[in-house]
Amino acid sequence: MNSVLINPFVAVCPNETLSAAGLFSKVPVEATLVHKDGDKMIRAAVLACLISAMLATSALANSGCKVALHVERHRNMSCSGLPGIETCDAINHTYSGCDDIDVFPVFYDIYGITGAMVGLTWPDSWGSCAFTPCGFDFLISDIVHPGDSFAGTWTACQYIRSAVVGFGWLAPSSGGRICPIADPSGFMGVTDCEFVQFEPVAVFCAGACGTDGDNPCGGGVSEEKTWGSIKSMYR
Repeated sequence: MNSVLINPFVAVCPNETLSAAGLFSKVPVEATLVHKDGDKMIRAAVLACLISAMLATSALANSGCKVALHVERHRNMSCSGLPGIETCDAINHTYSGCDDIDVFPVFYDIYGITGAMVGLTWPDSWGSCAFTPCGFDFLISDIVHPGDSFAGTWTACQYIRSAVVGFGWLAPSSGGRICPIADPSGFMGVTDCEFVQFEPVAVFCAGACGTDGDNPCGGGVSEEKTWGSIKSMYR
């Protein structure tokens, strides 16, 4: 590991310190260091650098946020049994059967978040959804009917690369697609550790009962598509 360069009042992070994010080479941090002991000064400088790096990393990393829907055959699901999804290739975007399904909203290509907001739409003929949010400290609203949305927040910053934020139970009666959508205010996305909101750069629908979903490692649904235009596909 490269040595940490110390000016008594400025710490500069070595490249390896920030390699997990892959976003920075050096981050200068102004820090008033009152310790006379050299080791304490170095530790304080590095700590200040790391804290600043984490906050800055969460802001830039979330600018590439994406939202997709993972779909499986329905089972007796609980929040403790959520699928472990870390990358886009682990997302199952199509279920070919016409039996009941579980659908999981997944935020990925993120880092450092305190909240998430997403809505869902699906064909009206499928009926209502029994949705269960998972892992949040506070919740707003619920998903029952097509077009409903929910928002959840954590009291502490979550330094995670992906988040499966809950699951919904649906009963497809014919082929169709389930899509993430914005809430009535027009927002869908995540809130970072500085409470800045980020909308997704790509949105991916899932398909069931003979209808294909979007490949979450591909282009996805254009973020310019509004809630109204997506919902109109199912009218």
